[in-house]
Amino acid sequence: MEIIAGDTHTAFGLGMREKSVTQSLFTQYIQHKKNQVHCSIGRTVPPHMLCIGILVHTEIHIPVLLAETLSHLALHPGAQVIDCTAGYGGHSTQILKQIQPNGRLLCIDRDPNAIAVLQRKFAEAISSGQVCLFHGEFSQLETACAEHGFSQADAILADLGVSSPQLDTPTRGFSFQKDGPLDMRMNPNSETPSAQEFLQEVGEEELRNILWKYGEEPQGRKIARVIVSQREEHPLTTTGALASLIQKTVSYSTQSRKHPATKTFQALRIYLNGELQELEMWLPQALSVLRPKGRLCVLTFHSLEDRIVKHTLRQWANPPSLLPKDLPVYLEKKNILGTIIKPFPLNASPEESDQNPRARSAKLRVFEKGA
Repeated sequence: MEIIAGDTHTAFGLGMREKSVTQSLFTQYIQHKKNQVHCSIGRTVPPHMLCIGILVHTEIHIPVLLAETLSHLALHPGAQVIDCTAGYGGHSTQILKQIQPNGRLLCIDRDPNAIAVLQRKFAEAISSGQVCLFHGEFSQLETACAEHGFSQADAILADLGVSSPQLDTPTRGFSFQKDGPLDMRMNPNSETPSAQEFLQEVGEEELRNILWKYGEEPQGRKIARVIVSQREEHPLTTTGALASLIQKTVSYSTQSRKHPATKTFQALRIYLNGELQELEMWLPQALSVLRPKGRLCVLTFHSLEDRIVKHTLRQWANPPSLLPKDLPVYLEKKNILGTIIKPFPLNASPEESDQNPRARSAKLRVFEKGA
């Protein structure tokens, strides 16, 4: 985790708090960095100077379930490891420390901003060949491995979903809490239409189905009808405009802690980025790339992606039989591909959830490939 100086999304001094950086996280960061803040412009800034006008980028990423993930990856010196969703390198930084000497780390991410940060963060390790970067989707795992000479991996990690830097940067258009262009693409340079372009063209019935399938939004029909009926006179161009329209359209229990736009934003993001399709293509590749006894760790943050991971790991560990269940015959199970290390997913501790609210929904599932 680090604070990166930049010119796209900045805050002055203590104004960082308004940019969703809580005091507890900032204190944790200062302790972690031993009272120095490292800026991408190459200077080391004492923390007290932040209060007198240093521009600081608020793209801070705190790895979720870091200790648990590192432990279950079963890392060792010389290991070959793949971080399939490297982001800003929160997990990767600690992984690299534990596989030295002679270990190799392959970092994959589709976000060009993340790749730029990783290039700077791991510049020395990249030049020595310890770290390799692949700019692409994690469903291209086998291509990335072939390109960088990873025939088999000792451990593979995927931290699914949108990252904190993406959520906290208004220009990326992921968050309804920060007004910005209605984009939502994890790779803004891709040919995939932005959320704004999509909402301007999609039919009402298709939009309703998307909101239910990817957001489990029970009021999807009402939301879709309002979006389609108003877009001719009032095109939706910002996250704030979409969130406001949804808030005026639907109502939930006053006891609900969720914003009414939460499920709609989730559904649009998952659909536009093909997140569930990516996951389904990636899982068999991850199993193929793992060496025998290798570990696969997957962090999920909502029920749709977690369901896919859970069912896939169960099928690998307990393949279904073609024989009737009530047949009074015992047959030794074959084609077992490995073992689920924990019968239930690991969750963040109350302490971690308090420090990092986004960790509350995280689930860590661990699988070990058979010998």
